[in-house]
Order: sequence, then structure tokens, then C-alpha cells
Amino acid sequence: TAGMALGAAQGYAIARLRINSVVFTIGTLILFRGFALLFSDQPIPLNDPFIGLPLLNRTGVFSVSIGIALGVFAVIGLALAFLRPGREIYAVGGDRHEAAAAGVSVRRSIILCFTISGACAALAGAIAAYKGGAADPQAFGPQLLEAASAAVIGGISIRGGRGTILNVALGVGILAAIFAGMAARGAAEYVTELVTGGLLIAVIAGEWLTGRLGQRAII
Repeated sequence: TAGMALGAAQGYAIARLRINSVVFTIGTLILFRGFALLFSDQPIPLNDPFIGLPLLNRTGVFSVSIGIALGVFAVIGLALAFLRPGREIYAVGGDRHEAAAAGVSVRRSIILCFTISGACAALAGAIAAYKGGAADPQAFGPQLLEAASAAVIGGISIRGGRGTILNVALGVGILAAIFAGMAARGAAEYVTELVTGGLLIAVIAGEWLTGRLGQRAII
């Protein structure tokens, strides 16, 4: 609930003030992390009687946490593909002005996106804290950039309006394979970061080049 509320508040502020969403979310990330460190600068153990049970441990190929992630992927993917709010989100991502001219509520779509994003972030944080048995305000910082990289590597357009939930899943799978391969070879962490960064830059450069060639073809 808290994640949904904070996400909705962010979405409303971005839609209402018409400010850059990337800059605003980075600013609120720093703000929220500062509040978390203000109240506690160390992991907080969870006093839950179910902590330690193998509920979220791996059983065979999948674990319950992976199953939850796949379920969220499926629900969001179906909503984007078949429900009107999902199609409106694509329209707003492609061009806000054209979407507004077509009668799409840009503000509602933005608020909906950030509400869902906040809910998913809260769910992921709760699962991570449950698995670790503690809530750490400084944990999982690098995963934020990895999540954005996975989306772009999977085929989500940085200009918006293109990509599906399958693209996100593909990007996650690619990064997971890279991390697993590097770990199996005993590579240092910075080598993995170099490979990931290089792949991300190559994908962005490829999208830019494709856009330029498309513009020249039209001309």
C-alpha cells in the first residue's frame, strides 16, 4: 500500500508539474533513501515466525519468488496488450501531445504507470527482505541500474512507445545469463559491469543508428 501511494504521488507530481520523470524519480530515490538511512543505518531484522522457512527457496527450476515475478509479468503484459488503459499507456509513451489530441488522459496514464511501478517495487523489496530476514536501506542499489539496463537491452525503446513485457523478460534473461556466465568463470565484478555497460551502449547506439537511417529513408 505504501509503495502504491508513493508511486501515485510521484506520478501525479510529474503529470501535474510536467517535469522530467527521470530527474524526478532519481531525486525522490535519493530522498527516500536518505529518510531510510536517517531512521536506520543498518539492517533491521524481521521478527516474523515464518522467517527461515523454505517458502521462497528454490524448488527444482523455479522458486516461489520467481513464480511471483512471472505472475506479475503475465498480468501486466496482458493488461498492456488487451485493456484500454494499457493501450493508452503505449500512446502516451509514443507521443504525449498526439495522445492528448486523440482524447487520451495523459495524467491518468502517467499516474497509473507510477502506481503500478511503486507497487511492484514494494513487492520486490518485501520479498527480498523476507528472503534475507532483514530490511537493509543500503541493499540492492546496483540492481536499480541493472533493471533499467535489462529493459533497454531487451528492446524497450528509450524514446517510449515501443516494447512489451516480453522485451523486459528477455532483457532480464540476457543479463542473468551474463552474470551467471561471468560468475562461473570466476570473473571479477568490475568485468561483469564492463560487459553489461558495453552491451547497453551498443544497444542504445544501434537504436540511434536505426532511427537515423529511417529518417534518411523517409527523406
